[in-house]
Amino acid sequence: MVRIGILLFIATCCRIIAADDQLPPADQAALDRATQGHLSQATKAYDAYRAALNDAGAKTIKDLDKLKVKAMHDGNLPLANAVDAEEKKIKDGAMNDNIVTGWANQNSTDMLGVPNLLSTMQGDHATDGDLFVINERQRLITKDTFPVPSDIHVVVMTNKDEIRLAYGCDEMIFGWSDDHYQFRVGGGPASGQHKPNAGTVSPNKWYDIELKTTNKDMTIFVEGKQWQHLVGDFSGINDPVTIFTHGDAILKIKSVTVTKLDSP
Repeated sequence: MVRIGILLFIATCCRIIAADDQLPPADQAALDRATQGHLSQATKAYDAYRAALNDAGAKTIKDLDKLKVKAMHDGNLPLANAVDAEEKKIKDGAMNDNIVTGWANQNSTDMLGVPNLLSTMQGDHATDGDLFVINERQRLITKDTFPVPSDIHVVVMTNKDEIRLAYGCDEMIFGWSDDHYQFRVGGGPASGQHKPNAGTVSPNKWYDIELKTTNKDMTIFVEGKQWQHLVGDFSGINDPVTIFTHGDAILKIKSVTVTKLDSP
């Protein structure tokens, strides 16, 4: 509203000036200085104020999203729900005040802290409270597909080994039963880019597995540690996220989130 008032005042001044085009140049210059000087400074200050609010709002949402990811990783659903409520208040307040639009108007699929997709995933499975449980004969698949660039987090536990995911490939293996320390990837643009001694997964421990994919590469993190950097043409990828296992391993899945990233 302040900005609108400023613009209306400027427009009124301009109409007054246009109504009398017989002013001598010196008088016209004096009038311009009187009407434009302070208003120009105020407009710049107001724009700086909006930019500062936009920056602060975006950083606040980002910090809240990080807290939410940690809460979901720890199984702290009350905290995750509280973060959701706080984000909604901030975004609703921003849009109602017409102050911040760059992040407040984005829908959930554009934000870092997107909802947990686990409850919407398709495929035969058992449950353990809020957890989904699968064996080697079962697969969980997101109902939607996701183009790159994207950032995927899967929080999962195995009772033995063999955590397997598919996105941009036929399978990637964490804790391969033939060599627990070797990361394996088959199919897709980076097929065969295995990595020995990438790391291992221990039984009955939660792991946050992250797949950060751009048009030209995919970086895989486990608990924040980089396991592998795959290189290839991922630009055409628009896949669901699939979770499965092998042998007699049993997986428990706590959360699946997918974030749309800005194009580089």
